[in-house]
Amino acid sequence: MVRCITFCTNSKGTSRAFHLRSKIPHKQAATRMNDRLRAFGYAHSRCSASEGTIMSSYIDNTLLPNETVLYRAHVSVWSLFSLALLGLLAIALCFGLMVSWWNQIMSSTTELWLVLLIGAVGIIYLIAAVVRYRTTEFAVTDKRIIAKTGLISRTTIEMFLDKVESLNVEQSVMGRILDYGTVGIRGTGSTEEAIRSISAPLSLRKQFMGAADMYRQKVMR
Repeated sequence: MVRCITFCTNSKGTSRAFHLRSKIPHKQAATRMNDRLRAFGYAHSRCSASEGTIMSSYIDNTLLPNETVLYRAHVSVWSLFSLALLGLLAIALCFGLMVSWWNQIMSSTTELWLVLLIGAVGIIYLIAAVVRYRTTEFAVTDKRIIAKTGLISRTTIEMFLDKVESLNVEQSVMGRILDYGTVGIRGTGSTEEAIRSISAPLSLRKQFMGAADMYRQKVMR
């Protein structure tokens, strides 16, 4: 609910304070209040509720003018299966112990902390899986190849297509079955940078080869 105090002047020059109460949303209430202030000919400041903003990805924030993303890749969900499974098992074990041995656990501080520790470890595993998936980005644009890994300690790779010497793919047996692998980026005169557990790495390399060929033809014109 919005509460605003508006000072207005009547025909006799006497100032009065009006308390405006409204149960309508903040933004709509602010608009109506501004309309009332305009009617009395007074300058005003706009009251508005803060609006949430959706944070865009690192790739979107670093795009150059007129640069278009042709292909995006992420960490394979299958590569995070072991982390997620361990997290779920630990949380399930925590709840199972709490339900089955509630009286014993509540009567012993040591056992209580041990059970809570198991649950906390499970939550940490789940958070680690989500963070790794959300913070690893890989994209091929019509001008560059862009990659980013990490949340607090972050590693970024940004390279123009004509400066990329090779894009190598390594897949284990499980990676070939579930379609994920390690993508190695080697720039001209630099060492190879590896991004692990990327989904559909062969499709990524195919898209890169096509984009590099288009970029080369555009530069030669």
